[in-house]
Amino acid sequence: MSKLFFKAFLFAGFISISSSALGATPPLSPTLNETPTRETQASEDELERARAVNITTPPAPNFDLATPSYIYRFRNSISFRTGAAITVSDLNNPGPVSGFAYWLPIENKKLELLGLEVGTDLERNSTGSIHAVLRHMTGQEDVRFFYKWGLGLSIVASDQFVTLLRLKNWQARGGIGVEITLTDPMSLRWDLEAHAASEKTRLLTTLGLSFAW
Repeated sequence: MSKLFFKAFLFAGFISISSSALGATPPLSPTLNETPTRETQASEDELERARAVNITTPPAPNFDLATPSYIYRFRNSISFRTGAAITVSDLNNPGPVSGFAYWLPIENKKLELLGLEVGTDLERNSTGSIHAVLRHMTGQEDVRFFYKWGLGLSIVASDQFVTLLRLKNWQARGGIGVEITLTDPMSLRWDLEAHAASEKTRLLTTLGLSFAW
């Protein structure tokens, strides 16, 4: 009986010890990822570099494109002009000239400001000329340069209809000039031209006003 009691006591003790061992919380181990921290103070050089760094917000980009203050929007004009003409072989004998020209647009994808200009000029001794040229403006600002090229025909009253048949009366014309807007639709215009014919070459310069629409 005493042996049985002794065995039961040992068995109960064994169960109690096993339960305590299994239910015990394991000891905390140091975390491998933890590193000891140490407070350090920045050196004077590091502080100086930090102050030099510009952390301000940069200004917003300006996408506003500059637009011209004036744009010439007209495609038709009539010009009245007066000036002087001179023959290259007789430079000491210039003569007066006056006339008008009408400019109308021509559809052209490469030269958008190209137009046909037709007109007439009156000179002394009942002579004059009619002309048809292509005139191209290089811009649409208030100061506009242009160049032109084409044909002209000298009109001599005494020749009457024979004028058309005389080769010496036909001219090859070329010129340059500038228009300056005074107030829409009026501009100041200056022309310098050269007229080459079979018997003579002439130079012509005029100043006038141009009215557009």
